[in-house]
Amino acid sequence: MLQAIRKRQKFLLTIFIGVISVVFIFWGFYGDLSRRQLRKTDVASVNGEHISVQEFQKQYEYTLRLYQNLLKDKFTPEMAEQFNLKQVTLNQLIDQKLIVQGAQALKLHVSDEEVRDTIIQTVFFQKNGQFDKEHYLNLLKANRLTPTEYENNIRLDLLQGKILTLLKDHIKISDEEVLKNYVLKNEKANLEFVRIDPQAFLPKVTTTPEEVKTFLAVKENLAKAQSYYTANQHLFKEDKPEKLKLFEAVKENIGRTLLQEQKAQELAKTTADQLWKAKDNSSASSKLLKDSALKWEETGLFSRATKYIPKMGDSSEMMQLAFNLNKNAFAPRIITIHTANYIVKLKDRQPADLKSFEKDKDKNIKEALNQKQSEAFYEWLKEIKSKAKISISKFTQDSEE
Repeated sequence: MLQAIRKRQKFLLTIFIGVISVVFIFWGFYGDLSRRQLRKTDVASVNGEHISVQEFQKQYEYTLRLYQNLLKDKFTPEMAEQFNLKQVTLNQLIDQKLIVQGAQALKLHVSDEEVRDTIIQTVFFQKNGQFDKEHYLNLLKANRLTPTEYENNIRLDLLQGKILTLLKDHIKISDEEVLKNYVLKNEKANLEFVRIDPQAFLPKVTTTPEEVKTFLAVKENLAKAQSYYTANQHLFKEDKPEKLKLFEAVKENIGRTLLQEQKAQELAKTTADQLWKAKDNSSASSKLLKDSALKWEETGLFSRATKYIPKMGDSSEMMQLAFNLNKNAFAPRIITIHTANYIVKLKDRQPADLKSFEKDKDKNIKEALNQKQSEAFYEWLKEIKSKAKISISKFTQDSEE
């Protein structure tokens, strides 16, 4: 696949499996939310530089396609809302503008020749060791990218690389920092866990028409149903000709879906509480697991440095607990990661091999420098973001509510 596409696929896959993060780690709406600088065709502006609705929509559709390509039939429309992809997309675009503006302030730029050379040297665009323009254009077309869009992506990648190089030239690292970085990457833990996911309980949930009416009679629930309708209008269209069903026509179906999800969450929480109370009683615990079609799983070994706990996801709370538990000890409480509940205990922990550290010290110094370089970049971005004047359109904010 293309270089830029590969980077974004890796990033999006990480989100799906639990690391709810973006290319740049600072989430949320930013800065000044004044709309006075915005045109009707804008979703946002960054220090006066506009992000158009068209630019936002194209990037959002591209992000959706990446999810669909990566997850195939596992991807559902609800995931777009669950992962807040509209905000993720907007944050990406804002960060891109900030990086370019920050690079300009540092008097850094990428020439057309640098972009061209990078593309020509990309093996995916070569045939028989030579750049093939027709092959290049066909690959872009297959991935719904124009040459200008792809070349802008390359320009941004190269620009970010120049910023990282500039920062690296000013970074020094001590032996203590190198050792700490090595230990973070090489001290490992393996967790045993039971996942109690509300989604698994949906088939066990039933609702009556009366329950749905009572549910929708609550103002907050009706508002949730309307938000669901707005965010998932593709579910309420008919073929030939395509026509959007009115909210009133699908209100009860939406209410039933939301009520089923609520009941599934409640059932999952009740089951988690029961398993927690029975965790020290093997026979009672085994019966509960069997009755609920649940089982113990293992994460496999993972290091302190990872943000993602295999099979569980992103949880700083669980990460901290994992490396402070005694062997075979349970975490002190039920852990919630995203929407799922986890009962967890430590199966094994392996210390870092200090003999290996000394043997590959030069390699470890390089890795620690790269890590510190990335941290410096994020701090730089965070600083310029804190000083930026960023405006978000009412349309975009409403779409996130």
